[in-house]
Amino acid sequence: MFNFEKRAQNYYSQSRGDAYPRLKAWDYLWDYIQSVERRQDLASKDKIRDTALNIGFYLANWGMFRGSSQLPYVNIRFFEDLSGHLFTEVPAEFWSLTLKDFTPANKHALEAFDEGIQSIRDFGGGRISWTQTLSTKLLLGVWGHCPARDRYFNQGARKYKSESGNVVSGNVSARYLTKLNELRKKEGWIISDFKTPNRNRYPMGKVIDMAFFQYGFSAA
Repeated sequence: MFNFEKRAQNYYSQSRGDAYPRLKAWDYLWDYIQSVERRQDLASKDKIRDTALNIGFYLANWGMFRGSSQLPYVNIRFFEDLSGHLFTEVPAEFWSLTLKDFTPANKHALEAFDEGIQSIRDFGGGRISWTQTLSTKLLLGVWGHCPARDRYFNQGARKYKSESGNVVSGNVSARYLTKLNELRKKEGWIISDFKTPNRNRYPMGKVIDMAFFQYGFSAA
């Protein structure tokens, strides 16, 4: 049976189990993202190459340099252009949203998210295929409030649905995140105070991702 806090804690423990755990790749990107005062600073002339390398390595480490994403066929310039687009073209209001903002009554936040995600998908450099997996893994890395829809998260979500009847997966949209936030409150999921190496707190979407990834991985 699904135990949210236990599954999230198991994932967190595994990400600290040896000197170079792959699961810790997200932490390094998140610490880098949090090192600036404004997201726009990540696209500055003296930061853009570091931003590109951090995002590119994170996506490669999390399996996105394979399959239909087309990422294996681009170079560092793609990630520089993507970084510039993310942090100068996507509205600043998007980056300030958290999962708690997604409620049926908060129409302004819902519109801001849908506008932001559309702006991200409008970036077409390198003829990249913005699959649900790639979109959500990027969002998890640079925004932190949307779980990554990869193989193990999906397996965990299916198992959880068969046991409880609740749905935690869906196409990325404000509507999906609103349902996820409502489910979080209904189920009483406790978001533990996990920290990165630089003492940055894990956002809510990351902890949800961890719990369901670990649940799906254990069932594989």
